[in-house]
Amino acid sequence: MRYSLMLAPSSETELWNAGCLWLGNDIVRKKEVEQPVIQGIEKARLWELTRQPRKYGFRAVVKPFFRLAEGKSEKELRTFVQGLVSRQPPLVIPELCLSVRNDRFQLEPTSHSSELIALAASITRLSDRFTAPLSPSEYAQKKAAILTPEERHNLEVWGNPYVFHQYRFQILLTNRITNTAEKEVIISALSRHFASVCTAPVVIDALCLSVEVGTDQTIQCVERFPFSGQSTGVKDQTPYEPATKENFYPRYQRHTS
Repeated sequence: MRYSLMLAPSSETELWNAGCLWLGNDIVRKKEVEQPVIQGIEKARLWELTRQPRKYGFRAVVKPFFRLAEGKSEKELRTFVQGLVSRQPPLVIPELCLSVRNDRFQLEPTSHSSELIALAASITRLSDRFTAPLSPSEYAQKKAAILTPEERHNLEVWGNPYVFHQYRFQILLTNRITNTAEKEVIISALSRHFASVCTAPVVIDALCLSVEVGTDQTIQCVERFPFSGQSTGVKDQTPYEPATKENFYPRYQRHTS
């Protein structure tokens, strides 16, 4: 059994509803949602193209799936998460835009706030005591990716290349799509679907604990922990480099099957 921690937009917003509608899954209400009709893409095909992100829900991974360290329990992990969110105020991050990375469509903020990066770093450090070391096969798979020296160092120390300043907030929207014509239809549909809800800053108000169970690796949201700390104001924001809506970091391309 493996666990993961994910950041979630407010479930009371149009953005959340639009995201759940696109994926066909609302993890908060624990129910499937009727996906939009897209001209040129059959209903069954859209369901298949969104299969992988639908398993995660409309959320951004902050700590990828990990096995519990020896001597640690799910109850202790929940207590840790509850304590963390009790001190964390909701975050306001810049508006989201569509991005394509490794033939997958996703939403990313136009810039990252230092507050968000600090939170992700804190989660990485504090949750490390709950994390079992990578197995040889897990390490080999991650090491096979195209990594910078710093990312490789992160992998060796933290078991994840993309932590601290390498962390990026990303909400996955599709599986890998390699067919050019199909890709054009999907990007057009995504642009229309999210046009009205990606024009304002986004409130991130919860940390979700997910678990991967069963032989089919079904992912379940164990609990959504709302941030309940007091806000201290909006921090300065650091823009991505380079400023583009597509392929922000080509070095993040991975060798995936």
